[in-house]
Amino acid sequence: MILTHKFSRYALIAGLAYLIDIGGFWILTNLSFAPYTANLAIKILAALFGFYAHRQFTYKIKHKAGVYGDAVRYFGAALLYAPISTALLVFILTFINSPVYVKLGVDIALVVITYAIVSKFVFIRRPS
Repeated sequence: MILTHKFSRYALIAGLAYLIDIGGFWILTNLSFAPYTANLAIKILAALFGFYAHRQFTYKIKHKAGVYGDAVRYFGAALLYAPISTALLVFILTFINSPVYVKLGVDIALVVITYAIVSKFVFIRRPS
């Protein structure tokens, strides 16, 4: 049951971060940014929000101890996620010319993998 609640919290924060992500992507592409540039740029803002919100709300880590290690692991994972997401985006755009819909599909496909990685390797419970 705890996993279900944790995943629900994760999904909520991921959804909010995704609104930042997809909304920013839409705005930047409509301002004539290339899709790959817009995707990488907006991932930074969404990742900052995601880190703080997941740490506080999803994983309920209220203390400051370990924040540096959590941040290194979280943004390290984001550094892997962003290029993979962008590469898939660019690849699929060679077949489908609809950047926002392609991005949506790619990111939905990667969310479960991201949850597993973040839960196992990033926000590791430490003894009080």
